[in-house]
Amino acid sequence: MKILKILSKLKMRGADDYKNHLYALILAGGGGTRLWPRSRQKTPKQFLKLFDNETLTQVAIRRFTEILPWENIFIVTVSSDYKKEILKEVPQMRPENIIVEPVRRETGPAHALGALYIESRDPDAVIMTESADRIVKPVSRYLETLLKAAKVAYQDHVLIAVWDISKKERRSALKEVSIFTSWTGLLKSLPLNLQKDIRNRGNTFGMQDNMFGLRETF
Repeated sequence: MKILKILSKLKMRGADDYKNHLYALILAGGGGTRLWPRSRQKTPKQFLKLFDNETLTQVAIRRFTEILPWENIFIVTVSSDYKKEILKEVPQMRPENIIVEPVRRETGPAHALGALYIESRDPDAVIMTESADRIVKPVSRYLETLLKAAKVAYQDHVLIAVWDISKKERRSALKEVSIFTSWTGLLKSLPLNLQKDIRNRGNTFGMQDNMFGLRETF
């Protein structure tokens, strides 16, 4: 009976219902070491104005406001000082949507903390995660790809990885957006050198062979 209830719930999900459960989770907890001496502990890279007189955090947040309301945008950071800086840079952000890690634990635990926080508010949440220091062009194509991935994730209850291949010699290996029934199926469709590169990066996030994959070029 319990299984039937679960299946019934899955079938009730409409094609566009995911839009009512869509969230962004931005990681903004860098320690200011990678762009030293430009970045320091008090001004890590996510708070630097590198492009168009905006900080990387401002750019990341603005990107998601094109498809989400402010209340559905969340940030994970590592200190109360960083939280204050985010609110100073983007006063439209809701203070309760800025999550401060109790202890710095790098990327994986930061993802988990943010996801658990959002899931406590919306058990059906579909969460798009990215780092504050990501540079994306063109933004419209990137957001379009995220929405396609979110729709599949919501309907089929799967985790989807979206990545870009920017090196010119690899672009010929990729076509338009393609959704594969398995992570293994995606890899087998690519050249061996690209398979190795993606698998190495995928293992960082604990990707499994039965995961869905979404490939795209930007």
